[in-house]
Amino acid sequence: MTTNQIILINRWAVEKSGDPFVLENESSLEHLVEAIKYKYADKVFEESLVLKAAFILDMIANKGHIFVEGNKRTAITSTIAFLDLNGYRIDTSNQDELVAFVRKVARGELSLRAISKWLQDRIKKRV
Repeated sequence: MTTNQIILINRWAVEKSGDPFVLENESSLEHLVEAIKYKYADKVFEESLVLKAAFILDMIANKGHIFVEGNKRTAITSTIAFLDLNGYRIDTSNQDELVAFVRKVARGELSLRAISKWLQDRIKKRV
């Protein structure tokens, strides 16, 4: 994921709802993108991938305060895109469960390990 990809995802998310696009914390966005490259490099690929996906979700939805509007929408869409770019898909068929999960992440109720476990239970390698 690049900063431009995440910005485009946020622009799309807020445009759909009529909210304004405002990049509030560019340094958090840059930190996120750099951290994705190097974080969890000592792990097996799939474990590293899921931890990175969890980190993306947590940073954008909860800790990063990157955008003024659309952080939760940007977080889950960026996470789905990241997994897709790496050959995995996440089951998003239960929208109520997905929304409740992202809200818990945004409120800081889940650890990174809990987020990665939730994702791990719902991703599959694309065939």
